Amino acid sequence: MNVQGLAQSLGCRLVEAIEKGWSGDRKFLLEDGAGERFVLRLSAKQEEQKKRREFERVRQLDAMGLPVSRAVAFGCREDAVYQLLNVVLPAARLGGGVRPAPDVAGPARGRAVPPGGAGKPGAQKNPHPAAAPR
Repeated sequence: MNVQGLAQSLGCRLVEAIEKGWSGDRKFLLEDGAGERFVLRLSAKQEEQKKRREFERVRQLDAMGLPVSRAVAFGCREDAVYQLLNVVLPAARLGGGVRPAPDVAGPARGRAVPPGGAGKPGAQKNPHPAAAPR
């Protein structure tokens, strides 16, 4: 797929390939004329339905006001499916804190969960049970 051509058709320029991340998608950093940055994700064409559902979930989460990417565009080209998402800056760089998700029940709502789970405050599970004192 011609990534440069796709970027231009989306009104952006290709900045660089992104080599990090857990997914098997090919990822690229794009920028529009106003300097806004986006992530272009390319997936295999046979993953179209899965990626369309993923794109719609991101759109729904954004509509709920959660700190997620904004789903900008989705489409198919040649042998790939693409998603265009805006870049989300970490809350610290935006000058604010991470807000709790609305209507989320559970131990993490509005307070930190200690490493190892939501047991006693400050409690940690022993990562090596065989090495525990006897």
